[in-house]
Amino acid sequence: MLRYKLLISIFCLAFIAGIPAPAWGFDSLVVGLDEAAVIVNPEDQTDVRILLKFDPLTELDSNDVIMSAKLRSTVNVVNAPGRSILLHVDPLCTNWNANTVGWSSPWTNAGGDIEDNLSVMGRITKADSQNVQIDITRIIKRIAAGSIDDYGIMLRQIGATKREFAVRNSSQPGGGHPLVELVIYYLTRE
Repeated sequence: MLRYKLLISIFCLAFIAGIPAPAWGFDSLVVGLDEAAVIVNPEDQTDVRILLKFDPLTELDSNDVIMSAKLRSTVNVVNAPGRSILLHVDPLCTNWNANTVGWSSPWTNAGGDIEDNLSVMGRITKADSQNVQIDITRIIKRIAAGSIDDYGIMLRQIGATKREFAVRNSSQPGGGHPLVELVIYYLTRE
């Protein structure tokens, strides 16, 4: 946020003083999914968590300014007429591998080790199929800045009543849309 305010201030001062401002362009980046896994609480089968690890953000330059980061997917919701499903998206602070991860392993805390005070919320609003988009800009900015390690994110339902939903595979043979995608919108020097 500070970089964004500083950038706007520089543009304003340059405009007032008649100094040509540096050329900036707006761009987007679709980050590929590297690993995905589902872990289930053995004591409560409704406590299901989705783990996602995306490719490293190496395509972003250190001078690029991240404006927005969206986690997008298509989901199917079963038996949830008129009731929203609330989700927490948390950055993970322990590395994991999709082939070996479980409810208790490799975590210090069963169910996954998350970065405190960095959760963002998302909502699935209706039954049937829909496109869901969750703003995870805060998390991605911290990863890009190097202030937290990039071990992926966890999606988990919150609330006393958990409802069934599934990420729908909208991929078509030979191409199409992936299960989940991370889209980052940013300013870059041209």
